[in-house]
Amino acid sequence: MAYMGAMLIGMVAGGIMMAVLGTVTLVLGIAVFIDSRRHGMKTGWWIVAVLICSVYTIVPYVAVRVKKAHRKCGICSSKAGENDSYCESCGSKLKEINDAGVAKIFIVVVWAASVIAMIASELITALTH
Repeated sequence: MAYMGAMLIGMVAGGIMMAVLGTVTLVLGIAVFIDSRRHGMKTGWWIVAVLICSVYTIVPYVAVRVKKAHRKCGICSSKAGENDSYCESCGSKLKEINDAGVAKIFIVVVWAASVIAMIASELITALTH
């Protein structure tokens, strides 16, 4: 009887862990979709990568994103180089893009997901043995 109780507790804890991982994956997918679209990257491939690999997608995504990031002119919408201060097409001053907030969100999501997964794993192990 005690074995059945431990098994039930393990199943519930595993279900909670899967729900947390699913929620983190969903939030991460939305963040990657918004960010990749903002930087002119192919959103479909990144969403598939997030759905398959979850939080492990962040490291390659950030590495590719840094290389592919580009800006657009707020006046004429033409692409501008990473180091350009003025638009080559219309000559207007370009706004600075501050991506520190986005990077912090990705780091916090990955950190929180790893901590939650570690705690859930330890909880499942403790409850099933």
